[in-house]
Amino acid sequence: MPPRIYTDAHMYDPAQATIINKTATQILALLHEEDDPKLQSIIYDLVLEIVPLSDGNVIVGYYFADHASRLLFWMDEFDASLICNEIKCVVSISHLRLEIESQYWAHCELFPNCREYNQAILDEVKGILLHATTGRVMRNAQHNRFVHLYGQYGARLDRDQSVHGITVHPHSWYLKIVEPFLFWGAEVHLVALEKIWVDRTIHIEPFRHFIHKLNEEWMTFVIIATVLLNANMAFLSIQSVDTSGIFTSDRTITQIVSYISIVTSLGSAILSLLLVKQNRSKEEEAANRAAMFLGNMTHGTRGLEHLSILYAIPYALLMWSTLTFVGAFTLEVFLRTSLVARVNVGSVLAVCTILVLWCILAAWIGDSHNPHVLGDLKKRLVDRAAVLWGLLRPKNEGSECARDSENEAAEGSHQEECEQPGMPQILVHSPTIDISDPSHEVSSDATFAG
Repeated sequence: MPPRIYTDAHMYDPAQATIINKTATQILALLHEEDDPKLQSIIYDLVLEIVPLSDGNVIVGYYFADHASRLLFWMDEFDASLICNEIKCVVSISHLRLEIESQYWAHCELFPNCREYNQAILDEVKGILLHATTGRVMRNAQHNRFVHLYGQYGARLDRDQSVHGITVHPHSWYLKIVEPFLFWGAEVHLVALEKIWVDRTIHIEPFRHFIHKLNEEWMTFVIIATVLLNANMAFLSIQSVDTSGIFTSDRTITQIVSYISIVTSLGSAILSLLLVKQNRSKEEEAANRAAMFLGNMTHGTRGLEHLSILYAIPYALLMWSTLTFVGAFTLEVFLRTSLVARVNVGSVLAVCTILVLWCILAAWIGDSHNPHVLGDLKKRLVDRAAVLWGLLRPKNEGSECARDSENEAAEGSHQEECEQPGMPQILVHSPTIDISDPSHEVSSDATFAG
């Protein structure tokens, strides 16, 4: 059976086609001259490749692929170090045969139509796959069943659900105090981390997505912090702000607030860059490395609160930089400008403040599980205001008002009872007591009025 010849050369090019055809003829002629009968009976492929040289000439590389023995062979001596460079030495011929067979399967991978795979090869591949994966799949399946309380009361039904039924690390007073200064950014990160790190078990894909979003967010903070830094520098260069260029050790309140904005913007940019550098590699990190990282960052009583605070600091510094810059600008407007400028700028500032508060309130209502959260908040504020008013007003006034309220309530209830329709009324005369009578019998007359 004539061999099949494969090549990557462009056979529509006459020059390359001539080289391939002549080389194939020469190699096959040398093969037929061999007296070994095994070479005449095997089914093999011939692969040719044109290799250009630096001097402009070309040589042709080749190999034979034997489908019966699953090996490659050559008509000349072959330097096997080209395919065995991953190890320092070859122990034996059988050891070398393993790599040559792998090169044969690489040939089948490059030219998949070179042979038809019989059922024996397919069964062998199936056996290899089952042998390699059965133990690992079953181990993971049984371990996951153990971790998630499979078949037990209180089994985990969702990946972010704890088998303990409650939050493992409730938010501490420390976080509640710090949160307003971080503009509630730590709580957002803490909730996301607690959904990823549940019962000291990590979900790697959500973790990678979380780290990717954090890196993008921090890079955005770097850009915004740079803009704020430039804005502050331009603001300080205004003649009315920098005291007309006269050097003085005393700084105005406007300059001090602007300096604070510069420092916080620089802090936000530096921290963002450091966090991006530390967390960029975690986007492709293995599950065991990510689990070790979160395990090391988990506090015994506060959980991942410290990590969430760390992740929220760049955002908090950027917000403080923005607010202090707005404060410096507002101070400059309201302390050193005319009434007309104050009124105009103050009106626009009030409108912007209302819009910002509206945006915050809308986001708060949208994320709340209670659809009547605004009404409940209003009722709570009214109740607290009433309690506060009751504590602050004079006691005498409060007691008189209380007595008046009680009297009015009593009269109103008595009048309502008397005026209820359809109810019989009982008119009772005052009882009379005969003092001379030793028995002191009491007599009374009662008349029922319908």
